Amino acid sequence: MKKLLLSLILILLLTFTLVGDCSWVTPTGDNGAWGEDSLNARDNNTGTYAAHTISTQYAWNPFLELTHSGMWCDSVEFWANVIDGRIETVDVDVYYDGAWHDVWQGSFSDLAYTVKSLGGTYYITKFRFSFYNIYAGASSAYLHEVKFNTATPPVVIPTVTTQAVTDIDEITATGNGNITDTGEENCTKRGVCWNTTGSPTITDSKSEETGSFGTGAFTRSMTGLDPGVLYYVKAYAYNSAGYGYGSEVEFTTQSVWTHKWNGVTITKWNGITITIPLNTQ
Repeated sequence: MKKLLLSLILILLLTFTLVGDCSWVTPTGDNGAWGEDSLNARDNNTGTYAAHTISTQYAWNPFLELTHSGMWCDSVEFWANVIDGRIETVDVDVYYDGAWHDVWQGSFSDLAYTVKSLGGTYYITKFRFSFYNIYAGASSAYLHEVKFNTATPPVVIPTVTTQAVTDIDEITATGNGNITDTGEENCTKRGVCWNTTGSPTITDSKSEETGSFGTGAFTRSMTGLDPGVLYYVKAYAYNSAGYGYGSEVEFTTQSVWTHKWNGVTITKWNGITITIPLNTQ
């Protein structure tokens, strides 16, 4: 009796530790595969259960699917129970990126939470669960509760767009970009890069600023250009996941224009018209 009491206290402590953690979230829907009481596996109560009887030896019972609106998740937990040790193996999968992914197939803790890591952080929408019967006859199994552990989304490279280049003259221009998604953390660099061959990167010519940048438009001065040359440009931004580039745009710098007329040379360069009498050359 004393041993049983200690076991119950241990189970209660484990329940309080795991269920009390506000990061654990209960599913909100199911596929009803185990009948009307399927919803008991998602009612936030380990005292109720979804039950299913497996009549065939060496067979899996149908998957009970439990759903939730999409969330970033790094682990799942379940509270299960069997009768007379006839079922020793469970199969647990989660759904993300448009497909089911294996989490665990093996043993589990009876009448206690079994926690399984996903091996990373994923955007989860569904969980499914099945028992495996090794008994030569009908076996009943009970799934009391399932929870998802929410997690911080992973940092991904920023999303950037490139706008048309403006203020174009013979040797300078203005590059324009926009950070539309920082990738879950502020960017520490943003700028524009360019070359004359296409597909520019930060290893080519660039104009960059550093700091802490959220979403929004930005401009950068492009200098050291040559007159009358076609350039290819991309805006970019950087966070700890790497560089994100916008699409490529192109522009041509203005040409230096020279004309001799009526005894003078007229040159237009850098937006300025210069008139030089021929006899001074």
